[in-house]
Amino acid sequence: FGDPGIVKRTPATINPIPKEVAERLRAGEGLDGLQNFVDESRGVYCVKCCVWRPRNAVHCTTCRRCCRDHDHHCGFYGRCIAKKN
Repeated sequence: FGDPGIVKRTPATINPIPKEVAERLRAGEGLDGLQNFVDESRGVYCVKCCVWRPRNAVHCTTCRRCCRDHDHHCGFYGRCIAKKN
């Protein structure tokens, strides 16, 4: 089993940080209660992973990572099942 399509943290996926996220982080506040940010060209900014992800990716609450073309999290294999695997 290879990488199912995890959205990795790179300069391209973490920038630009949405203004409200940056303000809260500078103030030492958490991101609880914030909704994900949607941008037509960048995709969706996940406030749990702090990455920009494509629209076809979702945040897996078990793995605590965003995964492209996510189908489900498999308890038997202990990983996300997606298009790439």
